[in-house]
Amino acid sequence: MKSLEGYGKIFVHHSIGKINEPIESSGIQIPEYETVYFNDDLKKVNQEIVILPPALLDSNLIRKIPNRATGICSGWMQVRGSRRWRSADAGFAISDHADWNGLLETVKATGAEKVHVTHGQTAVFSKYLNELGIDADEVKTNYGDEETEEKEILEGNK
Repeated sequence: MKSLEGYGKIFVHHSIGKINEPIESSGIQIPEYETVYFNDDLKKVNQEIVILPPALLDSNLIRKIPNRATGICSGWMQVRGSRRWRSADAGFAISDHADWNGLLETVKATGAEKVHVTHGQTAVFSKYLNELGIDADEVKTNYGDEETEEKEILEGNK
């Protein structure tokens, strides 16, 4: 959101607002925004920046926003054709995933005695942490497979 500061009023879906709350309470400054509930009058978001979860890209809700242009922020935007595949007007290669070194630095900096790995290369990362003497295990969730599936689709394997 910081990179959007100064480009106009920012509205966020209520689920994004919930994510922002603990970030702001930890002292991290986020540009001023308004949480919007989409049973509100959508005319107020006309010609403004609206941040929604990616799952709503092709939803009826987004179609209700007047004069909209859509953009996706994802590491997948580096892959040729992914913007068109996602039916977006623009793509921005910004990822919310930490890299290997960043994850290791974070685990070490926290002094965590136990790490539950939930996303990405869970088996490899938990095994490596165990080899470092940090108790780690994989936790199966309902999330995480979407990246593999998206990659298979983009590569034409599905």
